[in-house]
Amino acid sequence: MKKVLKKGNNPLKIGIFVDFFFPEKTGLTYYIYNLYESLRNDIKPVVVTFGTEEKVSIVKGFKVYTIRAKQILGNTYHIPCPISWVRVSKKLISENFDIVNTHTRFFMSSYLGYRFSRKIKVPLVHTEHGSGYVPHNNLIVRLIAFLFDQTLGRLIISNSKVVCTVSKKGTSFVKKLGAKRTEVIYNGINVPKKISISNKKELVSKFKIDSGKLNVVFVGRIVKEKGVQDLFEAISLMSDMDKKKFDIYVIGDGNYLPKLRLIAKELNLQVNFLGFRDQDFIMSFLQLMDVFVNPSYAEGLPTSVLEAGICGCEVIATDVGGTSEIINNETGYLFESKDILKLCYLLLKADRMNFSSDLINRLKIKFLLNKISKTYLEVLNSK
Repeated sequence: MKKVLKKGNNPLKIGIFVDFFFPEKTGLTYYIYNLYESLRNDIKPVVVTFGTEEKVSIVKGFKVYTIRAKQILGNTYHIPCPISWVRVSKKLISENFDIVNTHTRFFMSSYLGYRFSRKIKVPLVHTEHGSGYVPHNNLIVRLIAFLFDQTLGRLIISNSKVVCTVSKKGTSFVKKLGAKRTEVIYNGINVPKKISISNKKELVSKFKIDSGKLNVVFVGRIVKEKGVQDLFEAISLMSDMDKKKFDIYVIGDGNYLPKLRLIAKELNLQVNFLGFRDQDFIMSFLQLMDVFVNPSYAEGLPTSVLEAGICGCEVIATDVGGTSEIINNETGYLFESKDILKLCYLLLKADRMNFSSDLINRLKIKFLLNKISKTYLEVLNSK
């Protein structure tokens, strides 16, 4: 194995194997982009990902190799074309990587990254974004994912020089799968630019934001496992008078969106579905919201909670994954996933929440991107 040491002013060359990259905009995509972009002076990143056509391109300043693949499970998972992988892997040899970095053990991109690191004899650094076995409403999918974890997932994690996790909860999980050395590298965020007066007026007018109400927002992928339907159910349990205190906003897209719209209609709730929005919009919009709710059934470390907190929102979230490493009884409210009655109770208390200042201070101490990226670089440079 090569020693992972930066030599002089030469940056480390990292092959990043990931299931999605831009133009697909997911939490994982932004995690990789933000982390590696902040280390451009020390690291030369090359992304290896999947798409509908095989190509080499430059995306947001990153060199990207795309392997042709088929999308399944509602376009959330890729099965690579073997012939395309063979062609791309031959090209990748000339990149002379110092390290291969894979993300999330159950993606095929991580298995290919593991195989390639062995082939070119360089260290594998795996970043695990989960904190437990895959939750899914389909029993067969859950079973297949569990079997993958116990075979290929275990192979990837146990053969990694170091496994980085995005939460302490994730560390406990990867050790069960054979991780020899672990490091916690939290999701990092930046302090947002304060929303301008003109932008604030425009958003307030366009989306009819009423400062006299409690404006509640969810941001994320619209899949069943995010639990947004539980937020709707919780509000539906309130009296008509209490319901009128809330305006609900949902930002995001996904295969569960049509069903979620139907649920809102059946419960006779007025919900503002804003669809997919870019990062600049989200960070501005969050500054106009009062309460962020994350009713998810599973998380690694939810970036959406970090973003909402740094924008000044009060936070109510499920106690899953590493969420309790962000939110505690001094920074917000936690509840057990699927506990709709408790969520209803916490929402009724939301107008008395006063945690945002303490949450912002906590985030600035532990979760700012510049601090996280320095820690990550130290891990990569370690022997």
